[in-house]
Amino acid sequence: LVEGTPHPNQDYLQNEFGVPPPLQCRPKENGRDYAGYWDGYDGEFVKKVAYPSTLGKMDVRGCCYWGRGALRTNGLCNFGKINYLLGRGAYLRQRYSRYPTIDFCRNPGAICSESSNINDSDEVNTKELKYVISLFEWIERIQLYSNSVSKWDYMDQLKLYVDEGFKDSGFIDAVSSVVTRGCDDYYCSTHAIFMMEERRKNFEFLVHNIFGLGSTTQSQPRYDYDHFEKWVQSKRTRIEGTVLVSQNNYVEGLPYFSQSFTFDSFISALRVTARFGVSDGLFFYVGDPVSGERGFRAGVVNLAAFLANAMVESIVYDSCDETYWESSSDGKYPMSNSCGQNSRSYQDETCPAWQSFISCPVNDAMMVEGEVPVMGKPPFFFDDQAPQFQCRAGAEYDVGYWDPSTETYVENEPFPNSSGRTDVEGCCWWGRGVLHTRGVCNFGKLNFHLGVRAANENRPSIYPDIDFCFNPEEICTNRSSMEIRWVVGMFEWINRVQDYYDSKSGFDYKNELLKYVDGGMLDDSFVESANRIFVSGCHTSLCSSTLPTIDMERVTFELQRKMNFKNIMKIIFNMQPSENRPTAKPTRPMPTPEPTRPVPTPNPTSRRPTVSAIASPSPTVGTAVIGNVDPSESQRPTGSPVELSDITQMNKGGEVRIFDKASSISDETLIITRNTTLRIEGNGYVVAPVNSTWPALRLSDSAKLIAVSGFVNGSYAGRGYEGGGGEAIQLSNGQSTVETASYAEFYDGINVIGGDAPGPDGMGGNALQVNGFGTEATIYGGNFIPGKGGKFDGSSLYVLNSGSVHIYGGNFLGEIEVTRNGIIQFHGCFLQNGTTVYGLFPDESELEITVRTTFGGQIVIIPDGEQECDTAPSSTPTRFPTISPQPTVVPRSSAWMRPLSPC
Repeated sequence: LVEGTPHPNQDYLQNEFGVPPPLQCRPKENGRDYAGYWDGYDGEFVKKVAYPSTLGKMDVRGCCYWGRGALRTNGLCNFGKINYLLGRGAYLRQRYSRYPTIDFCRNPGAICSESSNINDSDEVNTKELKYVISLFEWIERIQLYSNSVSKWDYMDQLKLYVDEGFKDSGFIDAVSSVVTRGCDDYYCSTHAIFMMEERRKNFEFLVHNIFGLGSTTQSQPRYDYDHFEKWVQSKRTRIEGTVLVSQNNYVEGLPYFSQSFTFDSFISALRVTARFGVSDGLFFYVGDPVSGERGFRAGVVNLAAFLANAMVESIVYDSCDETYWESSSDGKYPMSNSCGQNSRSYQDETCPAWQSFISCPVNDAMMVEGEVPVMGKPPFFFDDQAPQFQCRAGAEYDVGYWDPSTETYVENEPFPNSSGRTDVEGCCWWGRGVLHTRGVCNFGKLNFHLGVRAANENRPSIYPDIDFCFNPEEICTNRSSMEIRWVVGMFEWINRVQDYYDSKSGFDYKNELLKYVDGGMLDDSFVESANRIFVSGCHTSLCSSTLPTIDMERVTFELQRKMNFKNIMKIIFNMQPSENRPTAKPTRPMPTPEPTRPVPTPNPTSRRPTVSAIASPSPTVGTAVIGNVDPSESQRPTGSPVELSDITQMNKGGEVRIFDKASSISDETLIITRNTTLRIEGNGYVVAPVNSTWPALRLSDSAKLIAVSGFVNGSYAGRGYEGGGGEAIQLSNGQSTVETASYAEFYDGINVIGGDAPGPDGMGGNALQVNGFGTEATIYGGNFIPGKGGKFDGSSLYVLNSGSVHIYGGNFLGEIEVTRNGIIQFHGCFLQNGTTVYGLFPDESELEITVRTTFGGQIVIIPDGEQECDTAPSSTPTRFPTISPQPTVVPRSSAWMRPLSPC
């Protein structure tokens, strides 16, 4: 058990958003003892959650050898050498030891500790350790480095650098590579040279400005592949934390580092396709020396467009194989989706006549089954799940459907997909790889250019042993699959997008790419055309597609693709429109309001708790805001850039009031954390941004909400936005401890409204979500109105993961959903009949609501202590239980009754 030393400047009380806990290693207590993660938005350490690192590690067992000292010396070998030559190991072998009492293998933390439980005379020496071990590593690993293969020797190169007048021709880059990766050649590893630009600048500044050696010379970069990859490598952490991010749909879409699509395999594939090329001179375009900076920028745009589509197709699902995303109107997924989704029939998507010899033949007897995605395996998911995509013989065999609401697979029942198929005979051509390459033509081209067919016909082949027609699943299962899945996607991009040309309109992708760069990257029509080419095979909806079964009027996930591109260019690549750019921030267009839904008049109250008035004004939002949070700087994967919300966070404790227009929040998401209380009253409001999956208001980490009056409105989803309406309020715990749970109270004057999504596939946002054990909401009144959706409406309340809600009153204009051990308690005289709960609150107001429970969700009915319930008819006929004017004896035969509360 070892814990790192916190940085002296990382004082939790002085830092706005908090800092992660120190690095640590410890043994596993049990099979599900996971290390968890740090939530950079909420400033919360979420423990015991299966959350993989970029290498797939989820615990810290044996992970005690992180970097320490000035060079961040790390690893078992380095600490072993230090111990053997400088520490306890040398002493035990009767050799001179500068630190005879320190065992660096057992106690590597001694390097950074001011007191290492050693005697006083040696304690003075520990202060020099951080430099001594770094100098020792430099001597042993750098000064003595010599590579017989590349003929690069450190001392020889150092002398050459001096003899040539301190003019750097790659010396510091090679040295930095040896320091960070252990080898001198740039292509010796796919790992990035961490902070290479900073190392180069530091070196030149020290040599020329501090030590006064030589003179500075600014050479123009050569915009070749080497330059491009080094530039991409410098963006590694941003790419890993923003692009290579998947979502755990079993934990409310929690983002995590993708395990199926990694940065190293991406770089390896980029070298294959952009440096060496595939087949007959086909290269993934990243610019060239002749085109200079213009070509470089065009290459960056091309890569951004590719990654934007990859995020939508596969990375978000963390699955090499295509997954079920198209369902019927009642939410069920046809098993015949493996034949095609979005009305496509993959086995009928043959190459045009002049390329007909390339298409893979369809074998009706072929049997293939897709791989289980990462999120479908323990420790992420243990329950039943939909079968993987598959193909098998038997046109007469109906494969049925998967019902996610009951987690059941119903076989032998005709249930057609969007193209009418109910079987899976010959349906082996579903999407695979980072772009989910689909169809017999595309797989045939892979085999013709990259696979066994190229090798058999004596043409260059990257994968001469893979028959993409005989077994397309090799893309996801081959031992080189991590690279192949990227190469396959890049090849499809080269073939279908980069080389796209429409003879009728004269549209040429490469020409339009350069025009887009020359025009300052202002015209959105270019990226829209690129996305349409990839999805439908044509740059507009008016020309004929190369995919005969595609719906030309529909570009799936169109807005996500476009916003992914924009955010990659802005957040990761730091490239924004450069010419004729507006000087002021454009006003966000608001949607034309839909017909207003009436907000019910609150019922009169009799014995509900009253909210005391505030005698003196509390700080308003304007004075209490800590600062805007930049999602690109999060300490964990953000799940962006599907959309980018403006975020305001309040986390310094105390109480913050929103009570008038000046103090209200509009077009932003408000996050409340760390024992901070938010009070919404008067005419205060919080309104989410348009087209955002962020809620209007999110509470976590012991936050509290008192909602007296005003309104909270979730994000409105325009008709072209496929993300759905946003939730109004998320009350969250983050699945950590009971101490970090949040709490909310709602009173008569508050209106909580989920975002509408009027598009044909739109899903309305929930009004209130209560998520996580210990998290609790008490509702004394208010109006909870779910968002209206073109396909599905949201819920008034959505309670999950052991969250709890007490309802004493209020109006609920939509269904309530309780799932995954969530609990809703109705206080008053209520009956439950199937999914319907109806009855009277203590103030005699009526309620009739549909409550759906799944996966352990519970409904509890609790009679009020001052309320006697019976079933006697009243003077006014009603189906509700009645409240007797005087105490009555409740018959034991009243099956719906619960024991009366003693209070």
